[in-house]
Amino acid sequence: PAETQFLLAKNGNCYTLYIMLCDGNARSSLFTKDGRLYCRAETGDTGTTLGEYCYMYSLECANPYDGIKLAYEEIAKELGTITLKSEKKTPEFINTFGYCTYNAFGSDVTRDNLMRVAQSFADNGQRLGFIIADEGWFNSKDGKLSSFKANEDKFEGGISRTINDLKKDYGLKKFICWHTYNGYWKGIDGESFPKHKVRYAPFNIPERFITPADNHAFNATAGSDFYPMNIAYDDSGICCDLGAFYADFYKELKAQGVDGIKIDAMAWSEAFAEGDESRVVRMKKLLSAVESASQEYFGGEHINCSSCSNDFFMNLGSGSVTRTSGDFLPDDPTSHGEHIRDNAFTGFWTNPIVVADWDMFESGSEWGNYHAAGRAISGGPIYCTDKPEKVDFSVIKGLCLEDGTVCRCVENAKPTLNCLFGTPEGEPFRVYNKTEYGFVLGVFGNGECAETKIAVSEINGLPEGNYAVYSSLNGFVGEVLSTGFVTSNVKGNQAEVFTLVPIKQGVAVFGPTGKINPSAYVNNLSFGEGSVIATIGS
Repeated sequence: PAETQFLLAKNGNCYTLYIMLCDGNARSSLFTKDGRLYCRAETGDTGTTLGEYCYMYSLECANPYDGIKLAYEEIAKELGTITLKSEKKTPEFINTFGYCTYNAFGSDVTRDNLMRVAQSFADNGQRLGFIIADEGWFNSKDGKLSSFKANEDKFEGGISRTINDLKKDYGLKKFICWHTYNGYWKGIDGESFPKHKVRYAPFNIPERFITPADNHAFNATAGSDFYPMNIAYDDSGICCDLGAFYADFYKELKAQGVDGIKIDAMAWSEAFAEGDESRVVRMKKLLSAVESASQEYFGGEHINCSSCSNDFFMNLGSGSVTRTSGDFLPDDPTSHGEHIRDNAFTGFWTNPIVVADWDMFESGSEWGNYHAAGRAISGGPIYCTDKPEKVDFSVIKGLCLEDGTVCRCVENAKPTLNCLFGTPEGEPFRVYNKTEYGFVLGVFGNGECAETKIAVSEINGLPEGNYAVYSSLNGFVGEVLSTGFVTSNVKGNQAEVFTLVPIKQGVAVFGPTGKINPSAYVNNLSFGEGSVIATIGS
């Protein structure tokens, strides 16, 4: 499709990776026309020419998982604009269970609602680690951000009182506030921020995103997903000095007790590239401003969201946690499998540079266990968005300890080799990951699948040996050689996670009972003569 940024091809036992780059002022993407593959290079600004630059990286390899790692190492060295995940500090908040207000409350983010959430968790013997106050916590004017302070009609006495009470009374560790790359959906209100120079500009939408038959409709390849119609034809307030703006913004949030931010719609920055040196340069300015201020005031505790453009990936610095899919859509029954697949595939080809955030989910829905299985093995943060009375704590307790601790897999979850080019017909979708002392294989229902035998060798990098196998649905299911199989019967909205741990001295340590991903909670595992010692928790 249009805007393709990564392509994986297979010829026999040889894989070829094509990664589209950003370099200087320009970025590239792939598309097809009349059966041919084309590369498009652009700056997004009519006053900025392409110049000479690197537009694509390709690599032939025998193992695509190893190839991705090598690819980003070489791209980072060549471009000098990417910081690899291995060189970054992982934010602390992702090691605890969280809650996001968005689906539960929409814009009705108030002190009372936040306290209801915290009390619900406390009543059920479960601690929350972090809360994301999504859209609705701040003041706005005509769709534009109008203050750095919280809305006092919703937070009497300021948001600091609410944050202090959540931490003191409920043991909350991190309070995170949401905003867009531009302050709010229509930007920044210039009159409210006289210190900051604000210009007003319309969305500059590439013509290829507009269908010829209707100038007010966008085609299905990219435009309808990327550009919200309610703001596309209104001028937005654009801050001319993002560095100064975000420094002031986050300093004020810190003073109110806020611990981090979630910055949304980051890829939409490209729509304001006209007259601003190019979309690539504009993204560099945005990332530099956000990352610098986040490091200074929040220690880098932030989530990048709606940011999966190569403008972003090829210029990502200290930030790591990045949402790797579209929005979680609880009311669209066709979206759930797609959500799992999107996160797994994007996590696969961005594994060396980001921690994949699979977005919020609703534990109390009919798809609650399905999404919980994905989050448990994703390697990223885990947070729900149920209304307080709808939270299913039997699901939550499978994802964390009572104190809110979440122990994660060590990488991003990725599709198994057999699912990299599409799930075989009639079979469930498979995802794998690993922990310090084991491996996990996630199996996700894909319609009315029949009983499926799955080779454990689909787990890339599984060492030869004998493994004990634990199912999140059925408990201990036996032993298997690394050349053997497990059997799953998941259908529709069912999911099953197999944990495989090596058998040593006749013993296999899975981890605490009741967890979807138990081996992640094992640390300091040691085998002595006639004894096994394991510590549970972080």
